[in-house]
Amino acid sequence: MKDHLIEIKKLSKQFPSSQAGAPAVFALKDIHLSIPHGCIYGIIGKSGAGKSTLLRCLTGLEIPTEGTISIEGEEFPYQSPLALNQLRKQMGMVFQHFQLFSSRTVAQNIAYPLEIAGISPIERAQRVEELLPLIGLESKKHHYPSQLSGGEKQRVGIARALASKPRLLLCDEPTSALDSKTTRDLLQLLHKLNQQLGVTLVIITHQLDVVKQICHRVAVLGEGCIVEEGEVQHIFTRPQHPITQRLLHLSAEHLPQDLLETQTHTCLVRLGFEGHQAKQPVLSRLLKQYEVEANILSGGLDYLQQTVVGHLFVELSGFEEEREQALAFLRSQNVHCEVIR
Repeated sequence: MKDHLIEIKKLSKQFPSSQAGAPAVFALKDIHLSIPHGCIYGIIGKSGAGKSTLLRCLTGLEIPTEGTISIEGEEFPYQSPLALNQLRKQMGMVFQHFQLFSSRTVAQNIAYPLEIAGISPIERAQRVEELLPLIGLESKKHHYPSQLSGGEKQRVGIARALASKPRLLLCDEPTSALDSKTTRDLLQLLHKLNQQLGVTLVIITHQLDVVKQICHRVAVLGEGCIVEEGEVQHIFTRPQHPITQRLLHLSAEHLPQDLLETQTHTCLVRLGFEGHQAKQPVLSRLLKQYEVEANILSGGLDYLQQTVVGHLFVELSGFEEEREQALAFLRSQNVHCEVIR
């Protein structure tokens, strides 16, 4: 078995310009991604970054201009509708706005993909009975969508996506129409399904909290390109690209302009902490040991599943040699240091 369920290589997608004579527009450009089996993988970016186009390429609804997508070594057969439909059976889709049939009950909505696939009524009923406890809606089996809350509708959508036992679940902004508590509950459900069923999840989202709560890895899209990719903990504590830093509100642009003005014998530093480091009095030790002053301008703590992460924007004052020694001390404590000015 291959290590990765999905391999995307040199993927680009162009669309004709709306202006006559203008060059084609790249929605995606030279995308490389490897998504491991059993991973919860987040793809995040602002509106217009290329998330929807990438999702449509993953489902075969868009044919890439260049490059390839493979699932467990099997390249997408874009030119063969029959082979493409067979490959799609390995995928389930969860939509932003649920897409349930209003005239069908919960059980009938869940069974719909099996009905289309020609599965017998007995087998369909058995599969529905297996899925209802998983999503916690046994008592709503005969209810219609109009009788359900938003979170319950999305649970039905998830069960429908799992009906054909796919290896891959593609989630398109699955929580953006839900309130914060319902979002947390739904993410816990997705995490449980990943753990119990071993299904690989790819979550397209613009919501940072979704990535923080359940994703193992994340790719940051910006202007059609992947600007950064890696483990969530690493990306959130050590973002390298300006697009990622702005997305995570870890860019100096978020500080008041007067704080960014260069002053004699000072430097502005962004510090990143993770795990036990976030609980250690590192700055106190630094101030006792070195002839510098530290003015905290901004900062905060966050949780990535079970890991505490934090960041601080700090203005260090003192002679250059002392500042360099102070920064070296911080790095020796495994604190990420980025000198901004």
